[in-house]
This record gives sequence, structure tokens and C-alpha cells, in this order.
Amino acid sequence: MKRMICLILVSLILGPVISFGQEKQNRYFFKDFQPMTVYYKDGRTFIVAGNYDLMDGSFVFIDKQDNNRLKWFGEQDQIGCVRTATRTFQATRFGLTEILRSDPELLVVYKPKIFEGKKDIGYGVKVSAGAVRTYNSVLDYGKGGTSVHPLDTSEQEWVGSMDKVYKIKIKGVEKSFETIKHFQKLYPKQKNQINKYLAEHPVNFKETKQVAGLFIYADSIAKSQNQETLYHQDKR
Repeated sequence: MKRMICLILVSLILGPVISFGQEKQNRYFFKDFQPMTVYYKDGRTFIVAGNYDLMDGSFVFIDKQDNNRLKWFGEQDQIGCVRTATRTFQATRFGLTEILRSDPELLVVYKPKIFEGKKDIGYGVKVSAGAVRTYNSVLDYGKGGTSVHPLDTSEQEWVGSMDKVYKIKIKGVEKSFETIKHFQKLYPKQKNQINKYLAEHPVNFKETKQVAGLFIYADSIAKSQNQETLYHQDKR
């Protein structure tokens, strides 16, 4: 009986670990390589089957002119934007950045958590034995030349989860937020309206469309209040 209880307790403790391990992501942002157009700042344009390598922090593509070899784009810091059929991305020093809206501007930076090393703990379960690495900046951001991209087939590193950091501009100053508390601090005068919006439209900050809806609402309220303030000042 005691053994049964112990096994139940162990399964409860290891449950989240097993589940997390099973949900580890591929090293690439898109599940399948996407038709994309790459626009360089100097006017060069390339149409390729591409993807974003979360492990190395760089855009990659399949070179059909070279036996379908996987390569990365050179001069990543000179890429203006990358477009798929429905989405637009930028190559920034922070990592993969998607333009959710252009006016008003709303960006999201995808920050993968890279787990390094594993060890067996029995019953076929593996957990992280090393540190969790996140890309605060892309170290190889400015590497030049289009090079063959070496595939790392080892299991020493893998993408465990993906954080999202949203960026907006308030009065020309860039601000970032990751949670509702962070967001509310950026709009202190609109806190009551934001709370009312959230009560009617719950927002999951992992869902970019829901965050975009909240941002559009808060931004419109703030602009409306600013215009009203200016109107009353002009009447004095």
C-alpha cells in the first residue's frame, strides 16, 4: 500500500516534467519551411523556402540551386524585413521580431528558452541537467556571407518553450511588456477602462491577436483622452 502511495506521489511530481518534455519544440520557428520574400535594405530581394533557426538566431533557407542544401542568409543585420503570405518579420539584435501592427506600431519578440544537457531519471524520463539559455541578443547577428548552415542533430540542446515580449511606442519612446501588470503600468490613466475590457474580453498573453486587440483599445482610449485634453486647453 505504501509503495502504491509513493508511486502515485512520484507520478504527480513528475507529471509536469514529462508533459513539458513531450511538448518541446522544433529548432525552427515554422513547423514547415515557408515560401517567403526576403527584403534587404539595399534593395536586394530573394524569394525562397525559408524558416527561422531558433537555436542559432538566424533566418535560413533551402537552396534549390545547390542540391537543396540548408543555408543561412549572410548579412542578417542588413535584412529589412521578411514576409510570408500573412506575416511580416524583422531581423533585430533581440531575435526574431514580428510586426503585428504598423500603425500604431506593435511588435512581438520571440525569445526561445534553450535547454542544455539532459540526464535520465528512470522510467525513460529525461529532464534538463543544465542551465536554461535565452537569447537576449543574437551574438552572430552581423555575420557576413551566405554560408552552409550546419545541422546540429545532437540532443544536447533543444527549445523548451517560447516567451513573447511585446514592444510599443508611447510618445515616441519604446516600451515593452510581457504581462497584464506590465501593460497596465504603461496606461495608468486608462486602468479602469482596461480592467473593464479585460472583464469582457479575457486576454491570454501567449495569443498575439488577443494582445493586439487589447493594445488597439488602450491606444484609442489614450489618444481620445489626449485630444479631449488639448481641446479644453485650446478653449481656455
